[in-house]
Amino acid sequence: MSNQSLRPLAAVGAAFSAWAPEGALPASFTLLQGNPRWQDAATHGKGWLETNGADALKPLLAETLDGPQSACLYANMASLFAPVDSAESKELLGDLKRILRIDDGDALDLARSMQLLTNGDEIRKTEDWVLCAAALLVLSAVDGKEAEKESMYLELFVPERAVIDEARKLRDELKTEGILDKVKRMGGRQRKFLAANLFAMMFADGEWNVQEQEQLDKFAKELYITRSELEDLLKAIHTMFNLSVFD
Repeated sequence: MSNQSLRPLAAVGAAFSAWAPEGALPASFTLLQGNPRWQDAATHGKGWLETNGADALKPLLAETLDGPQSACLYANMASLFAPVDSAESKELLGDLKRILRIDDGDALDLARSMQLLTNGDEIRKTEDWVLCAAALLVLSAVDGKEAEKESMYLELFVPERAVIDEARKLRDELKTEGILDKVKRMGGRQRKFLAANLFAMMFADGEWNVQEQEQLDKFAKELYITRSELEDLLKAIHTMFNLSVFD
């Protein structure tokens, strides 16, 4: 496979094959499993990597990806490495920041937001996982339906499937207002973790609607997170999940 045959989405597939820890995929791309276009791109990227190697991939990313595509890849790589506090991961993200021409301030905001999104260690009790999952269910159902990708994201979010069953019971018992009342009593870091994942749930199906935005605004008010923090989260998680940049 020649360098010229590597298209943007295939370049992302090659990057995940080269550097994703233990073959992991970020949530945004995990939701694409079964999508023929992504499967073809991932296969093509992996084949290119096997032929050319990771060292050849770095400069090619700069040539292949435009600004929004570069930001999307960086956000997704940051989400994979956020739970991994190692010198190697920091060095790789630093290299990608330079190669993809990500502004220092933007890179820092993305890293902070990805840390909040993936910091499930803040939730230690099963009942807190159930409450967080119930909050995501409230958001997903506000438009009258639970989209397939929203259900998939919920399964990625929880530590075990049984949490979702308990969350549905809790949502049905407490209704929206009861869930809102309980989440405001969570710890500060737990509230930020929940806020980040509410944004991710909103973007999971690739469709924005005003009902979800209004419900998210209600959650934001109860979670006591500053407007600037919410704006940073919104920008970062939209960047991660906005795979339309590869269309």
